[in-house]
Amino acid sequence: MQIVFQKPNEADFAIVKKYIAEFKLDDADIFPEQFLVAKVDDKVAAFGRLKNYDGVVELGTLGVLPEFQEKNIGKQITSSLPC
Repeated sequence: MQIVFQKPNEADFAIVKKYIAEFKLDDADIFPEQFLVAKVDDKVAAFGRLKNYDGVVELGTLGVLPEFQEKNIGKQITSSLPC
């Protein structure tokens, strides 16, 4: 399984927003440039974002779609997020 990490395009971000709502994750002040998506076979498998505050960075939202859970994608996307 090859995982590609990238900034979300418009279609990816629509999927991210859908799953944020479905999973009831932090949806405060979300912007595409905050996110990184993990894609498998060109399908969004996971997403994560960092929220920057004065002097600190918070891991704000992390989601792994059910069919991709328990494959270490969450761990990989967390370590791929730029600080």
